[in-house]
Amino acid sequence: MTAMTGIEAREGEQNAAQRLTLESAGSTVAYVEYYLFGRVVIVTHTEVDPAYEGKGNGSEMARQALAHFRRQQWHVVPVCGFFAEQIRRQPEYLDLVTPHSRCIFDL
Repeated sequence: MTAMTGIEAREGEQNAAQRLTLESAGSTVAYVEYYLFGRVVIVTHTEVDPAYEGKGNGSEMARQALAHFRRQQWHVVPVCGFFAEQIRRQPEYLDLVTPHSRCIFDL
């Protein structure tokens, strides 16, 4: 797996799209886009650079994003299918998902 240098939040206006990125050697390996409404984060897209696909970077991106959301004490609505699947695979983060979202996304 590529060595990760951390997760970085790109600050934006409230209710505007924001992005968390996973970096390696100065390059963006993966990112998660989301919208923040109060204390609820709606995750809309996860992407891995094709050069880094198949190496667990998407899963690592999701794990670090979920850890970041937990530290912020935000609730998660995983509209992104990949992100929802990562929560299924990492049930320790299920408590972050809003109760209605658990039903909607079968989590």
